[in-house]
Amino acid sequence: MIEIEIFSLSSFYLFHIFVSSVISFFGVYLVKKRFETSKKKIWFFFFVFNISLPLVGYILTFLIGYYLAHVRYETVLNKISYIDMSEFEKEFPKVERIFGEGSMERILKDDLSLGSYKMKALVSLSESMDKEKVRLIKSCLSDKNDEIRLYSFALIDTMERTINGKIYEKAQAFTEVAEETQKIEIAESLVYLYWDLVYYELSDENLQAFVLAEVERYATMVLSHYPHHVKINLIQGQTLMMAKKYLEAEMCFATILSDGYARSHVAPFLARIRFENHDFLETRDFILNEGKMLYYDATYHPLYMQWSHNVQR
Repeated sequence: MIEIEIFSLSSFYLFHIFVSSVISFFGVYLVKKRFETSKKKIWFFFFVFNISLPLVGYILTFLIGYYLAHVRYETVLNKISYIDMSEFEKEFPKVERIFGEGSMERILKDDLSLGSYKMKALVSLSESMDKEKVRLIKSCLSDKNDEIRLYSFALIDTMERTINGKIYEKAQAFTEVAEETQKIEIAESLVYLYWDLVYYELSDENLQAFVLAEVERYATMVLSHYPHHVKINLIQGQTLMMAKKYLEAEMCFATILSDGYARSHVAPFLARIRFENHDFLETRDFILNEGKMLYYDATYHPLYMQWSHNVQR
């Protein structure tokens, strides 16, 4: 009896494996048009499915195969060259301006502006900082709204700490490096970092003289090896002007002019040097002679227009 039962059971499983294999081929046939590249995987899926569920799996295979062959999925746009925007009328996001036509300075200085409105303006300014934006943020340090004052202070403080952190790292590297070439490269980086403190007016008034001295010290090191370095000469010239060393500053500007640097960028500094030396006639003559070079300078071009008009009369 036991042998008969084993034989019957073996026969059943052999028959079940055969039928499952055949039905799996039918399943592949049903869905082959939709899944052409995965025939082996589909057959294996149906085969395991039928082996696991004798008899019931046969029926479900045909049902699943029929469903997969006829189901319709949502159309996905791939490699399109044109989109019909009318299809997105209900879903397309509405885009509106935040600040309108008003200038950012007016928004930040107007006491009637909402705090949330000013905060959005500050966040917008903080995304890319430059000198004018830093000035506007600083103007909010005296705002009546506590949140505006605190956020403005946080932006300025973060910027100052970031620069000071970089200065500390570069200064440490400068003392540790022995090779002269590397020292000059680090000195150049320190010139730019210290100049950022001056340019963005982040340094305290009591530290201004120290910061300018550091700019001059490191710039002198760089220029001793690269006397025609345009950027360093330009920064050094402005630093010497702030330190009232006008003759040395003019020499820096003369160096970059001799190398072909745009005179229109240097002319305002040269005019300022003549004015600071109290040589007012020479200042007027210089501005009149350099009129074309000062055309786009908002400070000196009106003077040129006024004086040239008087000379013509």
